[in-house]
Amino acid sequence: MHRKVSVLFIGVAVLCALSIILIACARTAQPEGGTVTPPSDDTAPAIGKVAPDFTLPTMTGETVTLSQYRGKPVILIFWVVHCEGCIEEIPYIQEFYDKHADKVVVLTVHVGDARAQIQRLLSTRRITYPILIDADELVCINYRRGVPATFFIDREGVIREIKDDVFSSTKEIETMVQVIK
Repeated sequence: MHRKVSVLFIGVAVLCALSIILIACARTAQPEGGTVTPPSDDTAPAIGKVAPDFTLPTMTGETVTLSQYRGKPVILIFWVVHCEGCIEEIPYIQEFYDKHADKVVVLTVHVGDARAQIQRLLSTRRITYPILIDADELVCINYRRGVPATFFIDREGVIREIKDDVFSSTKEIETMVQVIK
């Protein structure tokens, strides 16, 4: 009897979680502190297509719009503070940023509003690259990817490569960035 109740409880919990995700995906409200320009059609952003534009606040209170970087190659990284792999790749992203910030724009987008947790992370790690806050998760939903996800965007704003996994080294980032240089 106890086992049946546990299985039933897990089933209900899974259904609730799926409902929340579907509701979040169906929302049309603008994100808190930012704006989203949805893709012109119903297809997900893909290699060879222009990256959907967005405007989001940074951890430091500035506002960043993706299209302001047209003319420069951009690495756009979606992450969350609770993702082990996302945290493990921070030193590689930081090292790449330290070496190449003058040639390649690095933008990291934290999915969800976890400013307090990010602030704690910043107090224990050296992170100098921009962290944008996608509080309402609409930019991530618009990009139709989970985390971690990295988009390599060329000078014209076209996506040239997508990586749906963590980086294992700075060299890996340096190799992949060649598609947008």
